[in-house]
Amino acid sequence: MKIAVTGGKGGVGKSMVATSLAVEFAEKNKTMLVDADVECPNDHLLLSVKREKYIDIYQLIPKFDYSKCEKCGKCASTCKKGAIVWVKGKFPAFIKDACIGCMACKAVCPYGTISETKKILVQSIPERIII
Repeated sequence: MKIAVTGGKGGVGKSMVATSLAVEFAEKNKTMLVDADVECPNDHLLLSVKREKYIDIYQLIPKFDYSKCEKCGKCASTCKKGAIVWVKGKFPAFIKDACIGCMACKAVCPYGTISETKKILVQSIPERIII
């Protein structure tokens, strides 16, 4: 049997339901719980499991070379997540934690100001916890 607990906004109890079902099923059957939440996996917290680190997972983010920037604001107007804030006549400000890594800002910049770098997205995996 396979059961998926998915959908809904954060904080509605998906992890609580998934871990509760896994614990209940594990009493009589071999059970595998997979926390596939890429941004905030936390089933291990509910089960008090210490995870092992296998690899770091990175996400692309923009890197600004302000010596090339003409302060046009195109990057900020393209960013749908509000990760780039621009005020006329000023260099754009980048909010790394708000960025989803779509790199639309790089595609729209007419001056070649934006290149790619990366940030650590997830530091510890796996999210496979066998109960």
